[in-house]
Amino acid sequence: MRQSFYFGMLQGFLYYGSTLIWFTRIFGLAAISLFAILAFFVALFCLIACALKWRMRHPLIDAMLMATLWTGIEYYRSEWFPLHFSWATPGVTVGPDWFTPYVGAYGVSFLIVFAGVLFSRIRDIPLWNQTFAVLVCILLYFPLPKKYPVNPVRVIAVQKEDAPLEDYITATRKWRFYHPEFVVWPEYAIPEDIRRVRTDEKKIMQMVRDMKTVLVFGTRTDTGNRLGDWRNTALVVNPHGELGRYYKNRPVPLFQEGIPGTHAEPISTPMGTIGTPICFDNDFEEIDRKMVAKGAQLLLAPSMDEASWSRTEHLQHALQFRLRAAENRRWMLVASSSGLTEIIDPDGRMHGFLPMMQPGVLAGEVEMISARTFYNKIGWIGGPLCFFMSLFLITDSLFWMGLQRIARRLSHA
Repeated sequence: MRQSFYFGMLQGFLYYGSTLIWFTRIFGLAAISLFAILAFFVALFCLIACALKWRMRHPLIDAMLMATLWTGIEYYRSEWFPLHFSWATPGVTVGPDWFTPYVGAYGVSFLIVFAGVLFSRIRDIPLWNQTFAVLVCILLYFPLPKKYPVNPVRVIAVQKEDAPLEDYITATRKWRFYHPEFVVWPEYAIPEDIRRVRTDEKKIMQMVRDMKTVLVFGTRTDTGNRLGDWRNTALVVNPHGELGRYYKNRPVPLFQEGIPGTHAEPISTPMGTIGTPICFDNDFEEIDRKMVAKGAQLLLAPSMDEASWSRTEHLQHALQFRLRAAENRRWMLVASSSGLTEIIDPDGRMHGFLPMMQPGVLAGEVEMISARTFYNKIGWIGGPLCFFMSLFLITDSLFWMGLQRIARRLSHA
């Protein structure tokens, strides 16, 4: 048992230490402790899996329990653990696939582990189980069909970082003859509360009126005079004024990002209802899912991917947006400060993007979609369900391990 735990720690540390090496740029030597925390969840899985192995002999039950345990631990670590971090999981690594609109990224993790355990005991299982395992692997990597908008809506996204307001306005106005219905600027495009800078507010509203468009941009909303009394905001305006504002629900852990929002409400516009998740919100399944469930037909996401990030960090983060689009089958436009600014189709495929670290404007067409996926309606329950089932498995296994330890001590007494 102890060897399984230590092996899991070693395996997890090497895995996260190599795939998330950019932690060291942000946290320095403290990254070692973060790698160890992430590795602990792998070690916990290995410990409980070893305990269950001694009690379960049927390969199909074994595969089901292992997949449930892994997915439950993964879901807790990614969604509910205080240092929530959903990158570098099996379901995220393979990217959007045929299963994503039905079971989501966590369900794909379940299927990968399930198929992997069946393969490890392929001699002990019947042919139909072997066929299922092979089919899962094929569908995970089989290319998805490309989709194009039937009723196109023109959009543009500006990619700039730490630029003055005039730069955003100039870059946007160059596309006035494209007649975009929606324009998106990055997170923190306007780093102060726009209500406190009336001249900037007037410039923005004049541009919106001239272009007859809807603008979504990242800013902040001050809620008091003390340090930290503010909210990271996605503000939506059109020629008639403010349409709504959304407050970032999931601030980045260990960073000062103001007061978290508590609601994930979509915003109504003349073109339809939009969701405006901000940057790190898209690393979790809940925010986009709730916005779509409440009527969001299109997702427009301001994001702050800094120029100081490594290429790997940018690409890993961009993958999260594509998963959210595929889970909910929504077109998504991401306006990132330094990349990856991208247009994503309902299957999670990129239909356009800008080179990273290069200021520019991305233009394209998307579509307003109202239908909800199976995942959005009910499939998302699989993650929490696996967590509670794995909690039972962990408690039960620790109880039996405790009894075995007591029995060994009594036998030596």
